Parts: sequence; C-alpha cells; structure tokens
Amino acid sequence: MSSKTTVNVRRHRRELGSLPTYLAIFLVVAGAYLVLTFLPPWYKSWQAKSLMGETVSGMTVTGMDEDTLKANIVGKLNKIGVDISEGDVHVEVNNETKTIVVQCDWKAQIKWPFTKSYTSINFHMKVKRKSS
Repeated sequence: MSSKTTVNVRRHRRELGSLPTYLAIFLVVAGAYLVLTFLPPWYKSWQAKSLMGETVSGMTVTGMDEDTLKANIVGKLNKIGVDISEGDVHVEVNNETKTIVVQCDWKAQIKWPFTKSYTSINFHMKVKRKSS
C-alpha cells in the first residue's frame, strides 16, 4: 500500500464522522465541569428538604412555637451550607387538620469560569407533615 492510499484512507475515515481526539477530550472535560458545578446545589437542596422533614416530623401542633421551629430549621440548614435567614423560612400551622407546612426559599450562586459572571438557581422547598 502506498503512502498516498494511506492518507486517502485516513481522510475518508475522518469524513465519515469520526470525532477528533482533542474535541472528544474537550467535551468530556466540559461535561465533567458542568456536572461538578451544578450537581452540588441540587444535592444540597435535596438534603435541606430532608432535614426540614425530619425537623417537622418530631413536632406536634399543640403548644408549638413557630419561632423556635424556624430557628431550629435555619440552624440545621446553615450547618450543611445552605445560607438562609429566618425571613426565608415560612411556617404554617393548621390546628383543625393538624398539619404543619414549612416553606423555604434558597438562592444558590454559581460562578462561571474565566469570567466574573454568576448564575443563580432559586430553590423553593416545601415540606408538609401531619401531626398527631
């Protein structure tokens, strides 16, 4: 086989849609970066919702102090890295149906690489539990 036919075979393979190696590596690195950047805030929101549910599950409607519940939830969420204040947590207690509803709004800031721009993801977490 001559060198001219080898070059033609390589060129023909590239024309069939084979992806250059450097482009494949770039796509893998970019995909890994996006996963590692956007996955942690979603995981934190799932973890925060779980903590809110655990906190509310141990409560009863009778004699419940909403401010204490808010402070407890804010403290637990701040420990896992969810930066909220008591103003971001809303507690609703219904004595007739014996339900406790806790809502929390959290905004995660994500910095883009090589720029000074940020992207915000707003999470609205809601937990409803029936008390005894």
